[in-house]
Amino acid sequence: MSTLTLADPTPATREVAPPARAAWPWAALAVLLPALALALHVGQRRGGDVTATYHIGHEFADRTGLTLYYDVFHLEDEPYDGQFFLALANDPLLLSFYDPTRFYRGRRIAWAWAGALLGLGRPGWIVYALPLATLLLLGAAVWVLARLLIEHGRHPAWALLHAASLGVAVCLLRQLADAFAVNLLILGAFAWHRQRRGGAALLFLLACLAKETSILVPAALAAERLWRRRPREAAPLLLIPAGMALWWAWVLRSSNGLYVGPENLGPPLGGVLDSLRRPLPGYRAGETLSFWTMIGIVALAPLARPTDGWRWAVLAFTGLAVVSTRKIWEEFWSYGRVHMTLPAFLLLLYALRGRKLDLAAPVAAAAAGLWIWLLAS
Repeated sequence: MSTLTLADPTPATREVAPPARAAWPWAALAVLLPALALALHVGQRRGGDVTATYHIGHEFADRTGLTLYYDVFHLEDEPYDGQFFLALANDPLLLSFYDPTRFYRGRRIAWAWAGALLGLGRPGWIVYALPLATLLLLGAAVWVLARLLIEHGRHPAWALLHAASLGVAVCLLRQLADAFAVNLLILGAFAWHRQRRGGAALLFLLACLAKETSILVPAALAAERLWRRRPREAAPLLLIPAGMALWWAWVLRSSNGLYVGPENLGPPLGGVLDSLRRPLPGYRAGETLSFWTMIGIVALAPLARPTDGWRWAVLAFTGLAVVSTRKIWEEFWSYGRVHMTLPAFLLLLYALRGRKLDLAAPVAAAAAGLWIWLLAS
């Protein structure tokens, strides 16, 4: 007796789909609402200077080469990773980016490529092009989710949970690549579900080049296909590591070390317990709420029975969250941003399967995201 999987073109997935245009209003809202929230934040909290959202540090401006591209930009006493992505977008082939973290930062290049393309390589435009790339891809991902919800008889409004999620909010407020990677994974999942293996593999590869832990999704799908003795379906996915290796070799060519960030991983739940024993200084209620929200999401995710490749991916990301160390929590909401794939893929599973328990994590992530936007406005 064969087992039903999401990849199987069964009669249940051959329903007559409603018009695709029904998903577009939700995609438009997914772009417009976060864009307005970001504009409000920049206008009220950042004096209208969008460069402030990149959190460029005084000691990093010269080191990352930003002074080569900008005469004036906002500087922060507490820098964050957005400054590196801005530098990479102005140097998308890493021809002059020789920061000590070159190999670590350069691995995550896909979002910088998108910003360089949208900004036509012009530094003044790239500042706006990077968040625009995030918003446009967010709209595409929400369109996919809304389309799947409609096709399976569920209300497309649930797709907006992804747009409101904690991870999306943090990535827009801090200009980070996690949301870009997760949205590529959602688009890749849609292509895979539609039996477009090559297109799915390409989208997954780009997601891996935006954030390397994205490899867990194609790895889970490939493992599930091989487990079910369908190696031809898994073959395109097995080429993804080769594509990653080619770019990594280019980055490593002029890097001063093979840094892979091993301190981000540790004993199971060690990071959670360490953070509870030694609270981070200066945290606010919203950050605490988002921290506990993600703890709850990680606790609920394993309840999903691993019946298909998507469930395998959820469990893989749950395992990654369990062994994450305190280092990723420079602020409590960082945990939600780093592991935003979990609520996103549980929402995808709800769209496809209709299991209401899968909505718990996306709802919690959206509530935390809305609270972070409220604090930022």
